[in-house]
Amino acid sequence: MTTTVRLAANGQVVLPEAFRKSKRLKPGAVLRVTEAGESILLTPVYPPVVEELSAVIDAGGGPGQDETGKTRKKVEAAIEKVRARKKKDSSRH
Repeated sequence: MTTTVRLAANGQVVLPEAFRKSKRLKPGAVLRVTEAGESILLTPVYPPVVEELSAVIDAGGGPGQDETGKTRKKVEAAIEKVRARKKKDSSRH
């Protein structure tokens, strides 16, 4: 899929609806901007899910549940709290 968009005076561009739908991008989505020669590449950055975070901790030989005193529910609650705070902060802009 290819299209042309116009750069606004404030530096913003609007991603066409078809692109947003195909990548399931919602308002407030984070995109990584990469310069690639004469091109600009936009890549969606999806927040990690609990399973991904657990895999990273396990792969790094991190402390187990007994050592940290944190249960899965506490970790999930902390993740949701951070996501809610980020969503609230992004809505202010």
